[in-house]
Amino acid sequence: MKHEDRLCLVFYLFSIVAGAILAAISFSTLSYGQEDQSKIFVHGSSPYRINFNEWIGKWWQWSTSVPKTESTAFPDYPNHISKVDCAIRQDPTSPVFFLFVPIVDEPTAERKCDVPKDKAILIPIISGEADTGDPEQTDKSEQGLIQTAISGNDYAAISVKLDDTKLNFSEDPKFRALSGFFNITLPEHNIWEEKEKPGTYTGVAEGYFLFLKPLAVGNHTLYFEAATNPPNPNVYAQAVTYHLNVK
Repeated sequence: MKHEDRLCLVFYLFSIVAGAILAAISFSTLSYGQEDQSKIFVHGSSPYRINFNEWIGKWWQWSTSVPKTESTAFPDYPNHISKVDCAIRQDPTSPVFFLFVPIVDEPTAERKCDVPKDKAILIPIISGEADTGDPEQTDKSEQGLIQTAISGNDYAAISVKLDDTKLNFSEDPKFRALSGFFNITLPEHNIWEEKEKPGTYTGVAEGYFLFLKPLAVGNHTLYFEAATNPPNPNVYAQAVTYHLNVK
């Protein structure tokens, strides 16, 4: 065999091997991405034929309807009921189960919840809400409310794990979502009782909402770290662990 022929053969074999390696890497990367992404509903989708952004409003309507005496977000509130069911005031016919977010004054939080099987799970990792019942909200126009809801979520840092596997969910703007306008009804002992009176108001919300597809029956651990950084005036950092029993 001539020298040129041997070079051609070596090059040919190298091309085959290199191509196979690249194909394997591409398949592995694609498979990982598909597996990871398959665990969540993404912004722009319509889970259960309801727009993602509308689900944000539904979460806030539920969260604000629960008084501090019954909310898992305020376990140390005076006269708090001794045993809190995470399903408190939730619609049992809904295909989506909502989780409370502990208040940011609790930098390291741990919660346990029973979750009905075959239900998706929605929880805001970082989120802001603005409504017409807030006396400190001077601009109650639609644009003014939106700007207030958005401003506290800038310069975020987010990391999420499900059962020790990191999810494809971060502070990337593609994971931010703005709700439409919705009505909230604040009860006695509401989450903003220091400034907002009980009543019905118009609100809007924005932020990073983790929308998990239904988990397999059994025990799961949802862990996330969330923070906002300067120049955001509302700087905080929080680590939350949820022990979920799907049954």
